Amino acid sequence: MVKKQETSDNGNIISSMVNDMLEVVNPRLKHNETVGQIEQVFRNYGFYTTREYPIYKIKDGSGRVGRIDLVARKGKFRVAIEYDHHKLIKWKSFQKIVQIKPEIAIAVSGEGRL
Repeated sequence: MVKKQETSDNGNIISSMVNDMLEVVNPRLKHNETVGQIEQVFRNYGFYTTREYPIYKIKDGSGRVGRIDLVARKGKFRVAIEYDHHKLIKWKSFQKIVQIKPEIAIAVSGEGRL
């Protein structure tokens, strides 16, 4: 019974974080400013954050090192966030996020769409 309550609480916290994150998304801000606003939301919830988290296995054939806009970590729990300033989220954002196998992967468009 306790585990169910803990899961429910974690779900509420995650829901609150996502709502707070979407409130700060503003397409009029520059990319780095928006990522900084999102980063602050996660820090407010006690997460450690890393911007431009390096990944080394880009599957687009270019062989280049890629970067995820933001990775937030709390203990062993990781959230990967990609922010695309455009109306639509690019496929490569999803390709980057899944490579680090986070517990939660979030891709947000400039219009605040998940």
